[in-house]
Amino acid sequence: DIAENILTHMGPKVQAYLIERLIVEEEKEKRFLLIELIPSSESTIKKAEELLQDNPPWYVVRNLILIVSRHGGEKPYQLIRPFVAHPDMRVQQQVVSGIWKIGGENLYERLFSALAEISDELKISLIAQLGQSGENGRISRGLLKALQTRENFSRLAREDILIALVQNLGKFPSVQVLQEFDKLLSEVEEW
Repeated sequence: DIAENILTHMGPKVQAYLIERLIVEEEKEKRFLLIELIPSSESTIKKAEELLQDNPPWYVVRNLILIVSRHGGEKPYQLIRPFVAHPDMRVQQQVVSGIWKIGGENLYERLFSALAEISDELKISLIAQLGQSGENGRISRGLLKALQTRENFSRLAREDILIALVQNLGKFPSVQVLQEFDKLLSEVEEW
């Protein structure tokens, strides 16, 4: 915290230099140190925004998302949101982690929006995380909506995603959930 405060007070040029250094650093350990050192300030967000427009490699995108999402608020979310459907799953995972970190009153809406776009491999873990969050009303509605759009799941992962949804929706019993389970059972019998 002390180092972050000092670097924040040193100004945007120092922060921009650290971000540029992060981009060219080849040693993983040094990149992690730089990520921890770079303050999540308005000038950092502005520099990250510039760099993200240049279509950098996946690892640069991931690292910038990690830094930006520590700031919180609407602007960092708007900055990382377009990368939820990034071709690299590691970037998608960082976006989901960033959404959790940013938080806010729209947290669950943002997570369910991401759920519709992330790779199928990540859907299962996000569904499990959502099911454990304890936010009953919004979670059950969001998971139910995801179950109702099951035709959008790829054939390869559909069964695993459906199992995750059913397991987690089971924690939130309601008439609507039971009705959707009945529909699902009818479809499964037809498979």
